[in-house]
Amino acid sequence: MRYQFYLAGDLFSYKALAGNHMLGDAIAEVSQNRFRALLPQSLEMPSERAKDIRNTDYAAVISSDLLIAQFDGTELDSGTVAEFMLAKQLDIPTVLFRSDFRKSGDQETGGDAWNLMLSHFPRTESLAVNAMALYHQASGLTEYFQHMADLLVEKLEQVVAIQPLVAMTDDQTLNYYQQTLVRLGMADHFSVEQLQEIIQDKKSKGLV
Repeated sequence: MRYQFYLAGDLFSYKALAGNHMLGDAIAEVSQNRFRALLPQSLEMPSERAKDIRNTDYAAVISSDLLIAQFDGTELDSGTVAEFMLAKQLDIPTVLFRSDFRKSGDQETGGDAWNLMLSHFPRTESLAVNAMALYHQASGLTEYFQHMADLLVEKLEQVVAIQPLVAMTDDQTLNYYQQTLVRLGMADHFSVEQLQEIIQDKKSKGLV
């Protein structure tokens, strides 16, 4: 079975853009294309910062099988947080990934290094690594990204095995997706046929 995951993160610098691309490629390689990334930067145009980009990115989250949300920074990227919350609204299996070794958030020792309100969601796994330590341990960039990819593929395998939270018929699932689109202000973004195709694809993989 092959899965498409949306690789969410801040994408406002060459470091973030290149890192996102390289991480996505590494995950596809180590998983033998079982998990393939949908990169937000491939969907966006540099001159556009408007509703169309918002809707395109949300639509990509909705149509994806899985989500990896990169929770780096002392303040998390607000767009990534919004995409994560949409994924949880639709019960999309998610991995929260932090490579930033700085501590942030308000959790007790041993908790996640981000705001407590973004932890403890069902059908969600967390992975935190020390990017600096890994950098010095690796023999080069290829090994560096492959090591992170190995860890992320393990987490993706864990979340994809978790059963959906609520059992719904096809009609109930379609109605729920349609209601979510209305709440996003995207009621006309997908046709009924497109939504049915998305849902049936996810159903064939045991995701809904």
